[in-house]
Amino acid sequence: MVKEPAAEGGYLTLAELLQHGPLADLTAYGPADRTVDVRAVRIADHLDALDELQPHTAVILTGLAASASWTIEMALRKAWEHAAACVVIARGAGNAESVADLAERLGVPLLVVAGSALDAAVRIASAVAQPEAGRTALLATAARRIAAAGPRPVRVVSALHAVLPSTDVALVVPSGEVIAGRSSALDERIDAVSVRVEVPDPECGPLAVLAARSRSRIAGWESTVREILGLAVAPLTAWAARERLTSERLGLHASGLLMELVARNGPGPAPHVSVPAPAAEPDPLLAPAVPTPAG
Repeated sequence: MVKEPAAEGGYLTLAELLQHGPLADLTAYGPADRTVDVRAVRIADHLDALDELQPHTAVILTGLAASASWTIEMALRKAWEHAAACVVIARGAGNAESVADLAERLGVPLLVVAGSALDAAVRIASAVAQPEAGRTALLATAARRIAAAGPRPVRVVSALHAVLPSTDVALVVPSGEVIAGRSSALDERIDAVSVRVEVPDPECGPLAVLAARSRSRIAGWESTVREILGLAVAPLTAWAARERLTSERLGLHASGLLMELVARNGPGPAPHVSVPAPAAEPDPLLAPAVPTPAG
């Protein structure tokens, strides 16, 4: 048994354990979004070791306990009897799919992890011992991914999707157009957490809004999502400033070309219009003589 006292921020919940990512490449069967606390870790290589489980324990099956479908099934039943938080096995141990329905019925999540089950036990124990460390690690990962994305909206939103599981994110301009991300982030649903963070424009109010909709409703997750979205404000503001500067430069360049064109082909001398002079009256002295008809 690996057991640690609660940290100041309280115990880590199962949903937080999965969202903060200490377990890589994980498949979950049953209610993986449970808000039950994970307070201890128990490694069991035979079923008899599960007869004295403490509530809120993450049970790690190894050896004979994870060797067949029926042993995993028995472990799930014992975990349910003792109000355990979850059961964890390594991929390839037994046949997890065959007991997936049982995990759902009992309400005991079965987590199938890549790699060693003992390695998973160490990772879970570390997260349980320091619940705030998991949240800090998630923020640090988000900051690294967002920084690597640079001032590019599509890449920034992709980075947010990579670190926020079960969450849709969209970057929306004031006109309502989604210029990056998923439009489903704008859906208002009572069974989801919605978060909005403005990307400010110092000159003319909000430049855009980062909208997120998360299917997770665990305590504290909304503030975590808001904090991670806040990390993306700076690169998006830099992107907007660069776009505005480029636009202004193009505008000045176009204006300069227009002025040059006007200078080259400016107004010349006014066109000469010939006005014919009025016809002069015939001079009678110069008029030809008209012969007089004979009488």
